[in-house]
Amino acid sequence: MIHIKGYLNLIVLGPLLTTIFAFLLGITFVLGNFGSINIWHSLLFLIVALLMHMFTNVTDNLEDYKKAVKHSAHGFIENTRVKGLSITKATRLDIALAILIAVLGIYLVFITTYWLLLIGLWGFGVAFFYSAGKHSLSTTRFGDFASGFTMGIGITFACILINVPLNEINLGLLITAIIASGLTIFSITNMVLANNICDEQDDIDLHRMTIVARIGKDNALKLYAAYYVLMYVSIVVSVIFQWLPWTMLLVLISIPKVWTNTKIFFKKQVKTETFGLTVQNINWFLTLTTIALLAYAVMLYI
Repeated sequence: MIHIKGYLNLIVLGPLLTTIFAFLLGITFVLGNFGSINIWHSLLFLIVALLMHMFTNVTDNLEDYKKAVKHSAHGFIENTRVKGLSITKATRLDIALAILIAVLGIYLVFITTYWLLLIGLWGFGVAFFYSAGKHSLSTTRFGDFASGFTMGIGITFACILINVPLNEINLGLLITAIIASGLTIFSITNMVLANNICDEQDDIDLHRMTIVARIGKDNALKLYAAYYVLMYVSIVVSVIFQWLPWTMLLVLISIPKVWTNTKIFFKKQVKTETFGLTVQNINWFLTLTTIALLAYAVMLYI
């Protein structure tokens, strides 16, 4: 019997919104700077990016399960997403996702530019080594930022490469893209950081030395707040210098809600109770970015 619900749980559909979020910001950056996009190339890339995120989630859950078994962390095993599923079939799903990513990714590279292959290898490498291996990124102080930086920058760079002629791409454009991607870099980093703050004891039991274990929960919370400040600063700076369209200022509407959620999270860091507040923040950013993109697109094409 195929446990479809169980395998969807293993893939973890909810966080896929972060990929869509980063993609929308990348498309907004391209539209704001060049006025048009290739819809087919963009949609195909979005599919590849979503599959990459699914692959990361499945690999992460499988590796967590293996580490929990190795260290006899029975409490963690009981709550793992792998519980009740066939490890063999789950591994096959992971391999199938990797193969599908490779096939579609190579096709996309073939119809766009070979430079995209470097972005793909970078993303696939971070996705794999985030969970796999004795010293995976998720067990180090670099896991949070590596995830946010790769999704935020990598997806924006890819959106540029598949939509902009190579002769119009230069170092200055890529640097401005990095700053303009602050919204996705810091918000996605914070989602991973919040997860690690909530999982502090589980990570210690599994010998995962995340940044929370290294700098302490209090300092990690200060870093969490600082990332949001940097995120909003990057938006304002990007609009002032016209790296993002002025409609992106709509994201500033989220400040009161994010401030409230952050204060609640500072008081209590429990996975089942307050981690959802960080996800709620992401949903706010996603919604407002979507509105900003649509509003700018309407003004652009009227």
